[in-house]
Amino acid sequence: MPIVGAHLGLGRRFTKIKAFGRVFSDGPERWAVHRRVGPVAEDEPGLYPFHDGFTGVDFYGPDPSPLLGLIEPKPWQYWYQAFNFPPSHSKLSWAAFAYAGARSVEAVEVNSITEISDPPLRDSLSFHQTADSQRLAQWVANQEYKRLKAQNLGLTDEALQIAESVTRIEDAVREITDSEFRFVSGVRDLNIRVQHNGAAVEFGLLPEGVKSIVSWVADLLMRMDRIPWVNDLPVHEREFLLLLDEIDVHLHPAWQRKLLPVVQRIFPKAQIIASTHSPFVVASLGDGAVIELRTDANGKAAAMPPIRAPLSMSYSTALRELFGIKSDFDIETERAFIAFQEIRNRVLRGEVEAQVELEHQADALKRRGDEVAQLVQFELNQLARARRPAGT
Repeated sequence: MPIVGAHLGLGRRFTKIKAFGRVFSDGPERWAVHRRVGPVAEDEPGLYPFHDGFTGVDFYGPDPSPLLGLIEPKPWQYWYQAFNFPPSHSKLSWAAFAYAGARSVEAVEVNSITEISDPPLRDSLSFHQTADSQRLAQWVANQEYKRLKAQNLGLTDEALQIAESVTRIEDAVREITDSEFRFVSGVRDLNIRVQHNGAAVEFGLLPEGVKSIVSWVADLLMRMDRIPWVNDLPVHEREFLLLLDEIDVHLHPAWQRKLLPVVQRIFPKAQIIASTHSPFVVASLGDGAVIELRTDANGKAAAMPPIRAPLSMSYSTALRELFGIKSDFDIETERAFIAFQEIRNRVLRGEVEAQVELEHQADALKRRGDEVAQLVQFELNQLARARRPAGT
């Protein structure tokens, strides 16, 4: 989101449209845009958005008269998209995408091979609205048709290049889920299904975790394939911004620990900003930094100093150090351990009646499982040694 008082570098760097002027806010997510007539100098001070809390615009420039007036206020994503859909002759060197974990794909029907006409950046920063199962299935069907056509014409290299964009999606999903995943087209229809764990299934019948991964990984790679770039750089050399919000939702812990390493390997030059509550995601970060956001007693949030990755810490250490969870057990077991330790301390102080309480508490804890029983017995052995008379 554009930041009040900061240079609107995202819009200028992405579009390079000189008519893109200033931004103002009349609410948390309401932004409007002014347009300027004629060329705008590279160092034009009026390109700095500013808002003083009132509805309207404050101008840094000496003469606001060239401004044509306020365009209807709309969500900021609208203006990002409106000014970032390039005309047919324009090519892009950078882009931005945003995805949330609470996403999915559903069963759809492909009735014909039809070129997708909507701009590749539509809803690219909406987090939740980027999942379009119909568009994804249509794109996969189109790619398969183009691949077969090139292959029939003997254009082997071109056929492989067309197939690569879909193959990248399949490889990424397979690596994260450690399971079979491959798009397959119908024999009697044009529908796109997924070969998953030995069966060809509709999108909507995939496990929720797989659907979540497919919905954003496939959407991202599809958009990148459709964008008119300024050069022919492969995906792993492409620079772009990727925002991921709780992308580990619905994912098994075994998949969570693979998520960031796979994404960083596929897109090594992308700037990735991810939010998460998963210690498996945090501890798996191979390069970058972890920034913890804490709230004080008044509910005010503040960012802690960044911790450089790799963290080189276990998941249990990440839970303790970064998430503040000091126990490895459930809350009830943790409370029982605390009570056990308090009674043990009373025994050490010489309270005779506490010995019977300790035995009862130890027996109750041991019934919670072998691991708990071993820890309790270790504590009892330590207590016995501590109470043993000196020299015995």
